[in-house]
Amino acid sequence: MGVLALVDALWAAQIHLDFTAGAKDFLVLGLALSIALLLRVFAAARSGLMAEYFALTLAASTAICALSYLCLASSRALADAQLAAIDQLLGFDWLAGYRFVKAHPALSALLGMAYGSLVYQGLYLSLLLGLMGQKQRLREMFWLFLASGGLACAGTLWLPALGPSRHFNIETTTGFVPVMEHLLSGHDLNFALTGMTGVVSFPSFHTSMALAYGWAFRKCGAIGIAMADEHGRLRIAGMAVGLGGIRPRQVARQTDDAP
Repeated sequence: MGVLALVDALWAAQIHLDFTAGAKDFLVLGLALSIALLLRVFAAARSGLMAEYFALTLAASTAICALSYLCLASSRALADAQLAAIDQLLGFDWLAGYRFVKAHPALSALLGMAYGSLVYQGLYLSLLLGLMGQKQRLREMFWLFLASGGLACAGTLWLPALGPSRHFNIETTTGFVPVMEHLLSGHDLNFALTGMTGVVSFPSFHTSMALAYGWAFRKCGAIGIAMADEHGRLRIAGMAVGLGGIRPRQVARQTDDAP
């Protein structure tokens, strides 16, 4: 974690990107670490394990999110057209899938909930495996989290993309595309840690984490089966909802005429 934070700091200084942080940015992290320490002192090993995993994952997510900003700000030319061409070559029609989901509000709502469940799955994972005393599995899950984040950041650096929502001129209620364009502009690169959002389009971090959580919940009986079903929806949501922006608002006229 220290190495990742140092890389973030040195890289940010090199490209003149500033991250601002206040006391509240460290409040939750400091509280979680304090609770973990107190539980360890009072020999509440399982509760301490949960708090420790939560604190480490929170710190790692902040560092990885900052790294994704740095990668996008330092990236090459946008690869949306090339990625769309690869989709077409593979026979994957994202726009047709998007229109199908939009035509079925219940399905759209279900996938939207699945897409937004990633954080809650992480909290539930730390609670369940902590109570089970599965220290090794939590450690492995933490490293999988870092690896997934690193892979997503590498994709952002080498294959930056604004995503299908911009490629197909789809208006959304999300604000991550303007943030991505701000980063790519190279001007006034000042961002608050608490205001950071996802700026990764390829590879999908949600899809990577859905696979990782599916692995982590293995051998958990009925809970594992239920979570596997949820992870299946999350992977679909990553394609149908996430890449086009969560809860898309409407499709522009030129999108309706697209082939």
